[in-house]
Amino acid sequence: MSQQQFRTNGVYDRLKFPEYEYQEYPKWVTRPNGQRCIVQNLSEELRVAQEDPEGNAPAEAEQSEKAHLLRLLEQERSKNDALRAELNAKADEVDLPDELKVGDKPPAPTAPVGTKATTAAPAKPTK
Repeated sequence: MSQQQFRTNGVYDRLKFPEYEYQEYPKWVTRPNGQRCIVQNLSEELRVAQEDPEGNAPAEAEQSEKAHLLRLLEQERSKNDALRAELNAKADEVDLPDELKVGDKPPAPTAPVGTKATTAAPAKPTK
């Protein structure tokens, strides 16, 4: 035999085939719940990857994540409120000046050293 390693009996000898070009899509992917499906492009593959194991769509998963984060935020706020109340109780025990006491109000803005404190002029009414 010549350069070929398999015998074709001349059937394909005269045909010219194009070079092989890899195509990523369509392809099989595995969903988070274990099922396999065929995707046609990258956006479908990303959508399938974002699904949660219960099979909810990505938007529903995003809503559940948002609800979870809101619950965590509420827990942290309640912890902060409890700590603030405890700190206020301890501050009341100690005779501190009013500007050092922690309260619900933010501290008054102060001007940087070496500058004059200026206040914004009220806006003129429009006609």
